[in-house]
Amino acid sequence: MVYGLDIRLGGAIEDGQYGQAGLFSVIGSNRPEDAAQVKDLIFSNVSVSVDFSNGLAAAGTLAGEVNGYAEASNVAVLSGKVTVNPSRACPTGFPPPIPLNHGTRQHKDIALIPLLP
Repeated sequence: MVYGLDIRLGGAIEDGQYGQAGLFSVIGSNRPEDAAQVKDLIFSNVSVSVDFSNGLAAAGTLAGEVNGYAEASNVAVLSGKVTVNPSRACPTGFPPPIPLNHGTRQHKDIALIPLLP
């Protein structure tokens, strides 16, 4: 179990870029034979806060971004919050707009339990 994950990012990033925040900034690979795998994780009492003065931010508990060839299985977020300056948030939505078992992105038994403020 990962308990008390606390990530706080702020300041400026390179113009035209965006930052990713989470336990991993990015999970993915561009080659199927080298697919990224994350499994069997439980998160509790999580706090991820991103407030960049420019650029955009993608934030999550497990990762700021999941792309390419990646598989996450048996991952749960029990409690906590992820906050991003609304004027700097990437429009990805919640839960992440990646359909289960769609294409090369596979997500099995992921429990996303958001807490409302």
